[in-house]
Amino acid sequence: MRHRWLLLAVLLTGPLLAAPPTERERLAARIGAMEARFDAEEARCSDRFAVNACIDAVRQRRRAALAELRERELRLDDAERRARALQRQREIDARQAAARA
Repeated sequence: MRHRWLLLAVLLTGPLLAAPPTERERLAARIGAMEARFDAEEARCSDRFAVNACIDAVRQRRRAALAELRERELRLDDAERRARALQRQREIDARQAAARA
């Protein structure tokens, strides 16, 4: 799953996009960067004696760091769903008005 966010961040921030990044793209980039940082920390855990404790600590910090960003993503998803539902309702209302006319 971590690699999915990193790939998404790379794709969204690639040179092919000329438009300024959207909020979703900025979030994906931040999440990708954080995931990469925590992956590197987790990889360094293998050099320690207490590998499992180190990995657990990294994963706990990852969850805490990403919680706010994930919440923002969920709010964006909700806003997009509401906008799509409103647009669909407007289209339905327009068709019904045209049918009555």
